[in-house]
Amino acid sequence: MQKDIQLYQEHSQILLDNVPWEFKKIIAECRLSAKNSFCDSTWTAEQSNGKYKTFGAKSGDAFKEFKLLIKLRDFLVSQGQPPWTGIRFTLHSDGKFTTEFSYDPLEDDL
Repeated sequence: MQKDIQLYQEHSQILLDNVPWEFKKIIAECRLSAKNSFCDSTWTAEQSNGKYKTFGAKSGDAFKEFKLLIKLRDFLVSQGQPPWTGIRFTLHSDGKFTTEFSYDPLEDDL
């Protein structure tokens, strides 16, 4: 299995372990500083009724996500991709996922 796919699956599992209700999709929007000094995440789930609701991480899972995102960015950079500072990870209830990256510098990185 490719390392990036493994990391995406681990991220999916963290989200699945924390979402407290049935969902159509989960959207994790995360900002990761270039210096790995912080990670700011917002997790939102689209419920089966079409409403969106945010939810938080259980104890320790926010730190797991932080470390996992550092590994993912480091791996992608090792494969020749530019370092990103933001990721929008969307996990659908059928297990499919999409990712979008942003490359804007964050204030703490300037």
